Amino acid sequence: GVNHPRTSWRTLSQFSISLPPLPEQQKIAEVLSTVQQAKEMTDTVISATKELKKSLMKHLFTYGPVPVKKFNEFNEFKELRVNELQNAQNSSNSSNSKNSSNSSNLKNSIKLKETEIGLVPEEWEVVRLGDVCKTKTGGTPSRQNPSYYNGDIPWVKSGELKDNTINYTEEKIAELGLKNSSAKLFPAGTLLIALYGATVGKTGILSIKASTNQAICAIFTDESFLSTKFLRYYFVSAREKLLEERYGGAQPNISQTVIRNTKIPIPLITTQQKIASILSAVDRKIETEQAKKKALDVLFKSLLQNLMTGKLRVTELQS
Repeated sequence: GVNHPRTSWRTLSQFSISLPPLPEQQKIAEVLSTVQQAKEMTDTVISATKELKKSLMKHLFTYGPVPVKKFNEFNEFKELRVNELQNAQNSSNSSNSKNSSNSSNLKNSIKLKETEIGLVPEEWEVVRLGDVCKTKTGGTPSRQNPSYYNGDIPWVKSGELKDNTINYTEEKIAELGLKNSSAKLFPAGTLLIALYGATVGKTGILSIKASTNQAICAIFTDESFLSTKFLRYYFVSAREKLLEERYGGAQPNISQTVIRNTKIPIPLITTQQKIASILSAVDRKIETEQAKKKALDVLFKSLLQNLMTGKLRVTELQS
């Protein structure tokens, strides 16, 4: 048919297919199944590690970096053994019961206080971000002037913020574009947060000097008082609360004013650094597993193509 193209059995029956001996077919299926299982295992590890990160953030921003050995709440989270991660998904009920018991122990062992952002350790301060940080927004050079673009100044768009480190950008602008717009050049280490668009509330930290569009708020911290990484992780953990301040239609926005009025916790700088270090270790595990998954995807497609066409024989793999 025209609208629904189809073919006939007669046409299909004219195609020839490679048909290796049955033992080789079974070996091919075994090889592909092994890679597929490795992919599924990696997916399980990634999902479980992301769940662990959520639990850790809730724990760390409520109780601080309490010695894990003392309360045994997250057993050797830096190691993140694969079997532990699998068990985490298969025994969520018992895990929830254990965490509830541990939370009770923590409340009895650590002095907490109720604040506008919830319970935090008694010695932590809670302040308005605008009182301790400077913020700025960027801009977009006129698209009508081609000379404003394709220069050597990295230009970050809000869609590129994915709670990541920004070391490259999809577009670059020229010095002329920077001078003739509200775009600004921000130093490496600047914390960025998306104000609107599909990634509203998402963050990024610049590892390069870069400019941004107006849909991004840049936050500047005094590292001797407030760790940029700690603040980024706090924004990640508090995203749902932040998004309650959105306004607008189909894609609600937040504003620079909302960011500046956001209340944030301020523990000792050493405590901030410990919390950031713990969560960074989990992020590195996630990144490692995601890279492994990508490599397995490429391997599976290559094996599928080459084994099914006879370009690669199972005997060659075994040798």
